[in-house]
Amino acid sequence: MKYIILIIVLFPSFLYGQSLSSERVSNLKAATVRVIVEGGISVGSGFFITETGLLVTCLHVAAPAVLNKKKIYVEFNNGDTTEVVFPGILNSDTSYVKAVNAFDFCLLSIKSGTRKTAFLKLGDFNNVREGDEIYTCGYPLGMTHQFISKGILSSKYLNNKIRIELFGKGFDMARQEALLDITLNRGNSGGAIVKIGSSANDDEVIGIADFAVNPLGSYADSIINSVNDPGFQYRMNVVQDSTGKIISETNLNTSLLKMAEAHKSTSIGISGCVAINHLKAILVKYGVK
Repeated sequence: MKYIILIIVLFPSFLYGQSLSSERVSNLKAATVRVIVEGGISVGSGFFITETGLLVTCLHVAAPAVLNKKKIYVEFNNGDTTEVVFPGILNSDTSYVKAVNAFDFCLLSIKSGTRKTAFLKLGDFNNVREGDEIYTCGYPLGMTHQFISKGILSSKYLNNKIRIELFGKGFDMARQEALLDITLNRGNSGGAIVKIGSSANDDEVIGIADFAVNPLGSYADSIINSVNDPGFQYRMNVVQDSTGKIISETNLNTSLLKMAEAHKSTSIGISGCVAINHLKAILVKYGVK
């Protein structure tokens, strides 16, 4: 009887500790934005780190805009949209350029006007332990609604095989990463990975959502490359009735591409983040507040 009473007392407390409070969800959603390239293409997620509108996302999220010389916009959770730009003072600095390429992050800021933004507190990757609970918010798979995910940090490690090519030279760099037991899909990149603290006020960003582990990814890439090769055979599936009249035609190459893209962008529940410490080092170096 004594043991039964103990379970009754402790069980509600356990449940409470495992749940995301409405305050946590509200804070994270308010600080998280959808990153959109000119033309309305949703490319990823981002989050504010200051109330004056300084924003963080992944470099690979912003890259399509840079390569195609397109404007970048962010959409808030209330539907408002505003243009953002790269802080010019940093973009011409060699150290910053090396860092964003190696650590896959970039800073953006609201282009014009003054807007007080909700923001997230940056923590220390060194203080998060394997098994700690984490949560995130983003816009996976082109969704226009925010999606909250919760899981645990599974493994921390140093990736010392980062190789970047810049200014006609090669650089070997190392970055801190973590594998996460949380579902992240294409579009989640650039979102904040937040460690759950003892209260909502103690929650801190310890990483930036960056990649998903997919065993079919490399196979899907080979299919995509093959189909896109000019020498790949063009194939159609033609359905005819009894008189020989064509009822329908399906471009099998297009179907194959769509299937490969779907496999490539779908998570199996293992994903990863890059330590927030790399970003913090840049902020400290340049006195960004």
